[in-house]
Amino acid sequence: LGRFFPSKTKPNAQGAQIETLLQLRATTSRPIAVIGGITFENYVSLKTAGADLICMGQGLFESNHLQSFTQPL
Repeated sequence: LGRFFPSKTKPNAQGAQIETLLQLRATTSRPIAVIGGITFENYVSLKTAGADLICMGQGLFESNHLQSFTQPL
């Protein structure tokens, strides 16, 4: 589900809202994966809203926090 935040790799993708994630979480127990502009600075809002899988590409490889990624988010 996504793109939640502005993304260099998906600049023209339609944006998703956290409210959509909250509504989906309330209707399913299936795992929910989120994508799009996710960084170490903004993933917490998605995790809190019910995301099970955080797909982080550019935000991971451009981060100065890569060493801290040894623990589950």
